[in-house]
Amino acid sequence: DNKHRETRHAYALFRDPIERAADRVISNVEEMKKIKDAKGTTLESYASSNLIENNWMVRYLSDNIEGEITEKHFNDAKEVLRKKFIIGLYDELDDSLKRFEKYFGVSYNPRGEQFNCRKTELDLMNGNDKSNSKGRNKIRSKAHPGHSSKISKELEKIRPQLEKQNKLDLQLFHFAKEL
Repeated sequence: DNKHRETRHAYALFRDPIERAADRVISNVEEMKKIKDAKGTTLESYASSNLIENNWMVRYLSDNIEGEITEKHFNDAKEVLRKKFIIGLYDELDDSLKRFEKYFGVSYNPRGEQFNCRKTELDLMNGNDKSNSKGRNKIRSKAHPGHSSKISKELEKIRPQLEKQNKLDLQLFHFAKEL
């Protein structure tokens, strides 16, 4: 890590792209149900539409937001990650935060306000919200299910579509886990 310190300027917290896409679908469908003309939108109909997420991370990192994604875009995204980012994993959040803190030289008193703030945010992200605060966008994951059983069944139906639409993001996720 230290030999690349001068070239790495950002951090990225990676999450399984299929879980991320599934949460995006759920969120978008919930929002669409508020719109009069889209009330009948289901997870399945949304996943079959042109609104479905398509290799968002590869597109973003290769600067190709629209159009076809090729192997060159995938390789460009891998190179950007390798050269410019410190990688963390959502499933290893505490260790990832420690890695970021160490790399960027962040330190704090483990009994102080920053520590308590960090602990509270980690608890919220892990679904341990004792305050039941409104307005928080809780992160859902397999480790911390936030989906009803009906939604979970619907997600299993659309999983093949999500995997097809995010094939390169899934490969990039596995690449990032190796960095």
